[in-house]
Amino acid sequence: MLSSYILVHRNADANKSSNSSAYSDISSALASGGLSALLQVSVISRNKTGDSNPLLMATANTSSPIYLPATYPNNGSHVPLGDPEFGYPAALYPNITYNSTAMPDPMDPSRNATAVYAFMDTPLNASSVLVLGPMQVNTSFALLSMTLPIVDNSNSQIVLGFMTVVASASSLIDVTNSREGLANTGVVLIIGPSRRPNRFAGSQIPFGNNIIPSAEACKRNPSAIHFLVRTARET
Repeated sequence: MLSSYILVHRNADANKSSNSSAYSDISSALASGGLSALLQVSVISRNKTGDSNPLLMATANTSSPIYLPATYPNNGSHVPLGDPEFGYPAALYPNITYNSTAMPDPMDPSRNATAVYAFMDTPLNASSVLVLGPMQVNTSFALLSMTLPIVDNSNSQIVLGFMTVVASASSLIDVTNSREGLANTGVVLIIGPSRRPNRFAGSQIPFGNNIIPSAEACKRNPSAIHFLVRTARET
């Protein structure tokens, strides 16, 4: 994956072609069939100020199309995953912005470093991990994404770029479909914060590190949530 990014970084325009070596390398790491494993990859620049367009995008060649909930505006038919215009779900990709800083760039100290943000309050750096989703596609299939830094093998503080990987989240659907503990009826809900970064704000974390906030504290700083996956069963 690192060698692929170096090719992308050196010649971005050429590597947007499906004939490029970088495209071939990344595509070979994706699922070769079925609805499992890695399904889609997008690579973005480390410091391309003012332009957050991906340097490379690739989608797995699955045995059958994965149709998204989104539809084409002209005919209303469902969009397949990987469609060049609509097939990269916005809900699973960060909204990248670049800001110049006064700090030296670790890769080239003669230049100013660029701060990269997935969202206004969510920086991307050498140690960041951003998980978005799950996005429920249908009653039996869901997708989630993870955005990770691509770091230099010789210096882990040097970020070469960022990669968003989309994968199947069917295991979450399996959990909600399980009847264990619910007998013949019940509802399983997977909820998450409604904030775009998919994380609770620091003052709104419901619990963590063996600390459970009081009911009064929750009332003072309520956390907006939404349903991620919902499955109901009844007989």
